[in-house]
Amino acid sequence: MDAVEFLAALRRGTTVVAASPAAEPTWKAWVAVTSATRLEDRPGVRNPHLDLIWVVREWHPHYIANDLCWAEGDGMSKLERTVSRGEDGLWAAVARFGGVAAFDYPWRTDYPG
Repeated sequence: MDAVEFLAALRRGTTVVAASPAAEPTWKAWVAVTSATRLEDRPGVRNPHLDLIWVVREWHPHYIANDLCWAEGDGMSKLERTVSRGEDGLWAAVARFGGVAAFDYPWRTDYPG
């Protein structure tokens, strides 16, 4: 994903994900970025101020293989949750999580969330 598409997706309120290091050996982890604004408030550009929630979660491989990834405690644990505000906060978080190229839409990855 390039920077223009990444920024447009987040402004539309679309979730994007990237692989992340897991705390547990053999587990898989991802960071998911989603809008911190209520999406039903405005049509069109739904998050012009780029208020974003960044959540890093990891999943046990058994739960991923058997499509059992539903809730915390069911083979999934939350490692971190942060909020960024504005474009400066966005780019700082993006750099921390591997750059724009690391991110993609969840349906084009093996993201279980």
